[in-house]
Amino acid sequence: MIVRTGALKDTVNVFSFSCFLVFFVLIAVLRKTLKVESQELAEKQRIFIKEKSALVPLDESIAIESAKVQTRIKKEIDGWGLAGSIVYATAIVKKAEVVTGDEHFKKLKNVFFIK
Repeated sequence: MIVRTGALKDTVNVFSFSCFLVFFVLIAVLRKTLKVESQELAEKQRIFIKEKSALVPLDESIAIESAKVQTRIKKEIDGWGLAGSIVYATAIVKKAEVVTGDEHFKKLKNVFFIK
């Protein structure tokens, strides 16, 4: 999942826009790469992601918005977790949109869903 700003084009390359990456998304990408690939590939991915996006720390405004999102959406979407709330809240605070293939986000506003 990526939080991005910018207009859509015919072909989506999320790293051609201004991107914000929530810190634990980086953790998830690297963890999976380390699990199924190699340390070398994980390091290449980390460098690429760092060069092409801004890593967003979890600050007080995102924490507060995350709590609001969690309270509201957990009632509406089965299986919604705190991680999703943090990602969605980051997009709200940054006035951006989430780019994801996660089905939990499919019906939410300001989400660009990819298959």
